[in-house]
Amino acid sequence: NIGVCRNFVSNSGIMQKQLESAFTSMLQGVIGQNTRCFCSTSFRISARLARSLHEIPLYDLTLWYRGDSNVYNELIQRNAPSLRKLCIRDSALLDIVKLTLTQTGTMVYPQLRQLIIDSCSGLINLDHRQPSTNPFPALRRFLTALHLDFDMHLARMLDTWRLLELHTFRNLRSISVGSLGSDFERRVSGNKVFLWAVNASPVICSVSITGVKLKNFEQDVLQNVVFSRTLHELHMPRVFLPIKDSLRLIRGFENL
Repeated sequence: NIGVCRNFVSNSGIMQKQLESAFTSMLQGVIGQNTRCFCSTSFRISARLARSLHEIPLYDLTLWYRGDSNVYNELIQRNAPSLRKLCIRDSALLDIVKLTLTQTGTMVYPQLRQLIIDSCSGLINLDHRQPSTNPFPALRRFLTALHLDFDMHLARMLDTWRLLELHTFRNLRSISVGSLGSDFERRVSGNKVFLWAVNASPVICSVSITGVKLKNFEQDVLQNVVFSRTLHELHMPRVFLPIKDSLRLIRGFENL
């Protein structure tokens, strides 16, 4: 396992490049065929260092995007067959899309069991392309806990990846979802988020839904929800619901 973080500060761009070059040379000497985990926080990965990792099947990658995003994208894609955990931070949303939609089709990560995407930014247009297959098939089998803070773009991306469908995750037992910003509330149906959260798994035990707006609850939600007997906890902070609808939910989920 190799972890990289940069703790030096330099006022000279030339000095910083020299240090990074020397550090890259050192890492190339450390990296071997038995390396399975690579974590880089703050240190910029060069194309030269990435080439050292190309022939090694990595299981665990943690990357904070710095510099040329294509270097990071290529490193992740080359390890798509072996990756079991992928953590990405400070990337652009377009880069996340590129990890699954390539020029030749859908990039599949058959072994990926943990996916963490943090601090993404930018705008994307998903209207013209959609995956031809599920890029993360193992997530459906192995994921047991999920936390998502939705904005409009993340909701559309997950919908494109077909991860917002009924019983998407076979073994998911705990889910926590919330909304970020008024733009989400205007463009994404709170009813859809609620229905997906309580029915995301056939063995769901605990659900927390924060800050979504529910409309036409009786007609659009109560008539479409699947009342699971496995659900024991339902938390809905900052979600307005009349008492009569709350009581119908409690009666429907009989083991709450």
